[in-house]
Amino acid sequence: MVVPLWGRVIAAVAGGSLVVIVWCSVIGALIVSRAVASRLTRVSDRCVSGAYQMLIRHIHDFRRRDRVLSTQAAAILLAQLTMWLGAAYLGFSLLLWPFEARGVAAAFIAAGSSLFTLGFDVPPGTVPSVMVFLAAGTGLVVLTLQIA
Repeated sequence: MVVPLWGRVIAAVAGGSLVVIVWCSVIGALIVSRAVASRLTRVSDRCVSGAYQMLIRHIHDFRRRDRVLSTQAAAILLAQLTMWLGAAYLGFSLLLWPFEARGVAAAFIAAGSSLFTLGFDVPPGTVPSVMVFLAAGTGLVVLTLQIA
């Protein structure tokens, strides 16, 4: 199926918006010293909290319940990291799609190679190269801030 250029441009705008949302969420959660509400962090927090509530519902021993709940904070951090990187991956893939002659699969490969590794697939052109470097920087900065 061939998608017309205007469809790819709309996808790129949506991808750019998604990347901006991810950056705002990361900055609000990891850099700003006060609580900043973000839908991405709220969704991941609610998903993890819901999973833990379902898990401990049948545990009646206090010590065992406490042991299970002690891992919830780490699970929330991992869920946030997964949500941020997944959304950034989708956003950068959509951003690269209009510039990728080989199709959407090649855009996902280029974005994934930049975001998660050192970049083994660089599409030709100036604009895609800049986006690939931004994706690489995003992956590095998100991981570094989460560790810090």
